[in-house]
Amino acid sequence: MLNLRASESVDPDVQRENLELLAKFNEEHRRKYPFDSELEARIRNYELAARMQLAAGGVLDLSKESDATRKLYGLDNPEPRAMEPG
Repeated sequence: MLNLRASESVDPDVQRENLELLAKFNEEHRRKYPFDSELEARIRNYELAARMQLAAGGVLDLSKESDATRKLYGLDNPEPRAMEPG
């Protein structure tokens, strides 16, 4: 899955500060424009996407799966194939 991880390593404290600042900006916009449902929807969508992106790394980590499960996924296949559209 593309773009699950940042292209550069970010210190967790810096990341937390960035997210807190973004939350403050979002709250400021909510106060300024309390009846702008499109803005509210956009903010909620971005917040949901961020939470999903943070959770996806753990959910998609197949390294902790049993050998039997990994085999069911086809991870033992020496010749992996790309999925074709269609």
